[in-house]
Amino acid sequence: MSFDQSFSSRNMRRIWELQTRKGINLAGFFGEVKKKQYLLREYRKQILDGKKKGKYSSEQVKKAYKWIAEQKSDLDKEINKALEQTSEKLASLLTSQTFAWGLRYEGDREGRPLYGIERTPEVYFADKQLQRNVSSATASQQNSRSSAISGLAQALNNDMPKMVVRTDIRSFYESISHDLLFDSMSRSSLSSTSRYLVEGLINEYAQITGRDVGLPMGVGVSSQLSELFISQIDPLFKVQENVIYYARYVDDIVLVLGRDANEKIVEPAELRGMKSVLSEMNLSISENKTGWTSFPTAGKSTVDFLGYTISKEEKKGLKICLSARRERLILERLNRSFSAWEKYGPDNHGRRRLLIDRIKFLTGNTRLVNNKRNAMVGIYFSNPHLTDFEALERLDKHLRSCMQQYNLPPDLRKKIEHMSFEKGFKERLFNRFSRKQLKEMKGTWNA
Repeated sequence: MSFDQSFSSRNMRRIWELQTRKGINLAGFFGEVKKKQYLLREYRKQILDGKKKGKYSSEQVKKAYKWIAEQKSDLDKEINKALEQTSEKLASLLTSQTFAWGLRYEGDREGRPLYGIERTPEVYFADKQLQRNVSSATASQQNSRSSAISGLAQALNNDMPKMVVRTDIRSFYESISHDLLFDSMSRSSLSSTSRYLVEGLINEYAQITGRDVGLPMGVGVSSQLSELFISQIDPLFKVQENVIYYARYVDDIVLVLGRDANEKIVEPAELRGMKSVLSEMNLSISENKTGWTSFPTAGKSTVDFLGYTISKEEKKGLKICLSARRERLILERLNRSFSAWEKYGPDNHGRRRLLIDRIKFLTGNTRLVNNKRNAMVGIYFSNPHLTDFEALERLDKHLRSCMQQYNLPPDLRKKIEHMSFEKGFKERLFNRFSRKQLKEMKGTWNA
């Protein structure tokens, strides 16, 4: 059964339901829906409050719940009506070829330009459905971070002579050729309407930047488009005779190759082949992030990939640790959290609450809101493959050091001193944060 790539009200309803399950309320796009939703919510609160205080009889409450059910049904019809109107308007724009994304530059993040699109229901649902369409048309699905690490660990957990190659694609997003991307789309199962929308987005990007390469970072569908483009290389390397294991996560790539124990350690032919394939796509590898090594070797062998360091010593099992880079990132966030608290002074109770939330977030786990996969993240869920906890012990030691260095008041110290990276990992401690809280606490880390 083929995937339905239409921009119908039925597909828009699927998107509505999916976003609602993630805690994202789209009623703001439709005034009448927003108004009815608000009134229904307030009435329900009033009934529940009155029930608790004994203001209403059981019969009155029963009638109220029946009325609420009827209003929910009416609201559901109102949502369907709004989505049908949105689908019709989008169809009209597509038919007349007057649809525009309204792409605009919205500042930089970590030195890279970010872009946004028009905040209208037509553009919003076009983007969400297009993401689904592009994903469905991508022949080879990339590894998840978790599956890439578990597969790599399994491939390395033996004494057979191997060579491990690590590389990534240089300036990946910024280097994707528009013409080659369009060519990739034409060979895929992407519908003509979807291709038209992609071409429109890319043309708006080209007008803003004056470039014929690159994708607009910050726009949802760019991630799926980059994957559609680069996934072409995956089958080429997975099936090569000497390849024991191959994984790619976005632009990070690892290869595990079989080798003779006495073979000289020189640039492997598979890496030269990868350079050649990428060159044909107007891409290149990052030479300073590329390397190859024997595994295992006499003494200790290590491989860094996706935030983990995988190591093996002679006559010992495989060990998976936090990479030094990932540990430094967490240390930096700890330091910035305490510095932000000190900046506003110990008597600022709002900032005290913010410090507690930041340490809870770093040492615990939470579910991201407004996220494509509604993902679980945190010290365990972002690093579930750890088998060695030395880095967590060092992080706990640094946390205690910060508590001493910044001379926390006794009540604040008491609230933080029971928090622990190792405990948060082993016990999978979970915290809940609102979208507003997450945005506020991350502000200091992204500054």
